[in-house]
Amino acid sequence: MRQVEASLLGFQKGLLGVEREMMPVYKLTEQLRGTQKNIDLSVLALRQINENFVVAHELAPVLLNGSKFDQDEYIKALQKLLVATAFLEGHRSYEGSVKALDQAKELLVQVRRKCLADFVSIVSVLSRGERENDGALKWVEPSKHDVARAAQLLDCLLISGVDQKELLREYGKQRFDAIRMFVGEDPSGGSMVFDLNTPITTLAKHLNDFQVTIEAERMLAGLIYSNEELANAAFRYAAHQVLESWKKDIDVSLRSSKQLDAVKLLLVHDLLLSRLKALESAVLPPLLLRDREGKGLEDPWILSKAVNAIVTDLAETAKQKLFNFQPGLVEASGDRTVTRDGNVHPISSHTLNFLRKVCEQAKPLKILLARDAAVSAVAFVDTAVTQLIGALTAKADQLKGRESLKQLFLINNFGYVANSLPHCIQPEDADLEKQLHSLIKPRVEMMRNDALGAFIHLSYVSFKENLNDPTEKLQYAKGGNVLTLESGRLLKEKYSVSLVSSCSHWELLNTAFVFRNLMNSWKNFTKRRGLTWWLKFLYVST
Repeated sequence: MRQVEASLLGFQKGLLGVEREMMPVYKLTEQLRGTQKNIDLSVLALRQINENFVVAHELAPVLLNGSKFDQDEYIKALQKLLVATAFLEGHRSYEGSVKALDQAKELLVQVRRKCLADFVSIVSVLSRGERENDGALKWVEPSKHDVARAAQLLDCLLISGVDQKELLREYGKQRFDAIRMFVGEDPSGGSMVFDLNTPITTLAKHLNDFQVTIEAERMLAGLIYSNEELANAAFRYAAHQVLESWKKDIDVSLRSSKQLDAVKLLLVHDLLLSRLKALESAVLPPLLLRDREGKGLEDPWILSKAVNAIVTDLAETAKQKLFNFQPGLVEASGDRTVTRDGNVHPISSHTLNFLRKVCEQAKPLKILLARDAAVSAVAFVDTAVTQLIGALTAKADQLKGRESLKQLFLINNFGYVANSLPHCIQPEDADLEKQLHSLIKPRVEMMRNDALGAFIHLSYVSFKENLNDPTEKLQYAKGGNVLTLESGRLLKEKYSVSLVSSCSHWELLNTAFVFRNLMNSWKNFTKRRGLTWWLKFLYVST
């Protein structure tokens, strides 16, 4: 047994000796394995370098002729080009890598350009409009095949690292060009044919076209762009041009030589306000973006702001037209003096016609003025009449030294205003009706009566003056009581036929005043100018 143990120990020592002798061999083998691995890696790197150096040349036929190849193959080729470009960027120190990198970048630029051209080409015809039997605009839903093709091209553009702002600008431009073909009358221009001089019914149809178009653009962007944020950005770029063109049309109409009536602006504002909620809903940003901020088209709320700005600006312009109507009417009256016969002045009829139109649109007026808490419809009507009274009084004051004609002018105009104030027949306009006929009308009638009283008083005074002889001394012929020609002329001018005929129509209402102030003058006049005198006067004057 001892002999066996000794043999085993000897064998173990022998193995340990062999292992000590083989250790360098093991180490060398391990080193050879590492070297082989490095060689393999180097071969792979060289192979990759070689592939990346020639990738632009190999992939160009596929990438520049994408329509001839399968979409998956095209995307793989594009991804391979992007990998090669990134590799070459990181290995510029290799000989020939700069040239290969330039070739790869040039190919990538060409690919982006071609993809973008194909993308905008599809986008421009992706959704087209058509008119229904009633003339309403309808946007036809695009086919699934066309939408898929546009989405694939979009993916390629995004993979290629295209400038997203440039992509959105091109998308918005192409969609706006397509919209103009069906909404605008001139496809080459930027007008949305929203001319405020056209009838309200026509403007309502155009406004409906805008709403339908904006809703269709939002749906289309959602079909093409799978990313909600990017889809809303594309929608903003397209819809904002529609809103800008719409606002431009309104501004051009307001600046045109053909002045818009204030009541027309009132109706247009009422029309826009009736569609405001629907338009705001159409341009409302998604929940994801409502808390974000941005400038310009990067602002998710820019479309909502644009819609509200259009309505607000039009409201301000309509209010300016309403409150500045009086100077315009004075200028439009065509003269700066009152009429010679004291008749109703044009500004009276113009103002009453204006108030009549305003009262017919009392509801839109109240809605417009509701935005300004300082002014109500009742206060506006009262101000309009007050301005008219002030203008008439100022014109009457131009008759300096002709007080009777001034009062006659005020009688006629105040009487016309009091009798021509419009009526508001709608139950909800009872406040306006009360203001016009319970407060304003009695006030104007009182002013008319004051002018009438002043005119009658001046008439009595004038009649009394006519009973006196001329201030010049009358001359008689020698040896008699016959007037000379010159004195006869003075009397003829004073007691002209026109004066006598006009006085014959007077109605002396205040008899007590007549007897108290005129009777003595009349008696003295008849004593001086009896029948014999009048016969002589007529003989001389003829």
